[in-house]
Amino acid sequence: PEVLDYDYMQWIVGFANSCANALATASALNSVHLGAGGCALPSFFAHRWGGRTTAVEKDAALAKLVRQVFDPPVSIKTADARTFAHALPPASVHVIVRDVFAGPSTPSGLTTVEFYQAVHRALHPGGLFVANVGDYPGLSETRAELSGLREIFRFTAVAGPVARLMGREYGNVVIAASDPPLAFNPAAAGLRLS
Repeated sequence: PEVLDYDYMQWIVGFANSCANALATASALNSVHLGAGGCALPSFFAHRWGGRTTAVEKDAALAKLVRQVFDPPVSIKTADARTFAHALPPASVHVIVRDVFAGPSTPSGLTTVEFYQAVHRALHPGGLFVANVGDYPGLSETRAELSGLREIFRFTAVAGPVARLMGREYGNVVIAASDPPLAFNPAAAGLRLS
């Protein structure tokens, strides 16, 4: 659980590590992962920071397969990500990770100001929202998401390769939002690159 092969996962951990350090009074980091996939990232969070780690996957067959094959040390819930986020109790989690795709894009219901309000309400004071965004040259999706997030959160940031951040190529970038200032340092997370 300490090896993350994908760069976007390393960037997410780079933001989460800084959040965990800032919330040093918390005995463990409670996280919700919207979009479970194979549960590599939720398993990393559970292993690294303990706490309650919940992975939310809409595809019931995939969730069942992941439980049977990998048996990750996380709670796996079969649910719609937007519905699940809106139902979270206030101030109940430290980090919410959104890694949900329908083809190459994030479903539009997970990119609205209303969704960001639900996420903000669910975060513990000082908490972090971080999202994997697949974007095209020009970064229209990333720009739109940052605009919406800035209506709700005090600080936002983006991580990715320079060419992608300059809007010259398709690929993943990671956006982060929080009320306290954000820090990003994946090396400080002690990641072992594969």
